Amino acid sequence: MPAKKIAVRARSASVAPAGPPDLTDRRVYRHWFDEPIRFGDQDSLGHVNNASVATYCESARLALSQELGYVPGKHGIGWVLARIAIDYRAELHYPGTVNIGTVVSRLGTSSCTLLSGIFCKGKCAATAEAILVMINYTTRKSVPIPQGLRRKLAKLESNRTARR
Repeated sequence: MPAKKIAVRARSASVAPAGPPDLTDRRVYRHWFDEPIRFGDQDSLGHVNNASVATYCESARLALSQELGYVPGKHGIGWVLARIAIDYRAELHYPGTVNIGTVVSRLGTSSCTLLSGIFCKGKCAATAEAILVMINYTTRKSVPIPQGLRRKLAKLESNRTARR
């Protein structure tokens, strides 16, 4: 009986997509902002309160906007925070300074997703994901991100698919 011929199809080499970035790694971030830990940031448990960590992230987002030359409300449009998720990894204490790193993980038509790492003394104390939407302040409707700002944000975009 003659041998059967078996067709073998070569598989194309494919590269597995990069996994999510390690948000506890300082090298992930493209923008940095320092914020002092204030005595009033602490709660009755003697550590920095969770709401203060959200405020550190807000301060870093505002600093980033200003450094990109974007002044909220200047042209009747601005960012609103649609979502924030924070993972607390270590306690923070007064006195001290936090270093907040930020990277753009997604840039949509009218929204963007920022990832942040909050570090103190070289240790990651928290990571955060924030979704911002550009709105018209009069109509309260979403509007496209201005092209000039979009180009600047794209330069801060992560090279990896960013999901926490």
